[in-house]
Amino acid sequence: SVNWYYDFSDIWHTSYTYTAQSRARDVTTTGANQGAASGIVTFYIDKSNPGSAITFPTTLPQKTVASITGTAWDNRKMYLADPLHASRVRIYKAVGDAYWNAVTVQWDSSPADPNLYWSTAAFAYSPNQSSGTFTFNAAAFPWSSGYTYRLESRSRDSVSNYDSVYSTVAFKFDNTNPESTVVSPSSGVHLTALSTTSINGSFTDPSAGAGVTEVRLYVQDLTRGTTYWNGVGWTNLDADKWLIKNLVASDWKWNTVYEPPQWTDGHRYRFVA
Repeated sequence: SVNWYYDFSDIWHTSYTYTAQSRARDVTTTGANQGAASGIVTFYIDKSNPGSAITFPTTLPQKTVASITGTAWDNRKMYLADPLHASRVRIYKAVGDAYWNAVTVQWDSSPADPNLYWSTAAFAYSPNQSSGTFTFNAAAFPWSSGYTYRLESRSRDSVSNYDSVYSTVAFKFDNTNPESTVVSPSSGVHLTALSTTSINGSFTDPSAGAGVTEVRLYVQDLTRGTTYWNGVGWTNLDADKWLIKNLVASDWKWNTVYEPPQWTDGHRYRFVA
């Protein structure tokens, strides 16, 4: 007996399924004995790269990121030997030019080989195993408020092809509360009149936050008790007390869509932004 091979070179097409059989014959003086065909071997060639996409977080600012999720797919099958290696994620922050090292649990600045910083993600296969979803647990990850992070994902198929282009998402992490103040009127002041043009304040989102999108104000008549100006009249409904303000640079001003409050002589008022 002998071992045999046949060199077909690179005749294979990546989207075809192939079958192969072999048979042997011997040499005799009265003619060759032809052996029966072997069993059929079915195989395919996969030259196509898989793909992946991060679905969360998005490019919008985030205050919590408990997990990084996404999808991955291939024209044939995803990597089946270990579901923790079908998809991986990599986390980078521009400050410090650093990649997250999941082994040492720290940031490595300016590493020589960024390919060493892929972290495994749990992969859930679709029924035909050609696609699925991945999840990277980031509940205990040390996100820092005000920093911008870049996330990348890559997938691996059953013959170890990888994404030709990584999926990339950059977002700002912001879990610091914004701040606002009432500048005018001043606390404790006595007034003979108060125009809405004199009702204003300031706001900020500290620690390089994502920025303030809205400021609200309520005006309470303390003399009446639980009574608020709802933009038309005084109300006791707590749900109607907050009025949306106009934002100008880092200041807020009275929104002219609301009527001016009807002030009563001798009453005390509270302004809260």
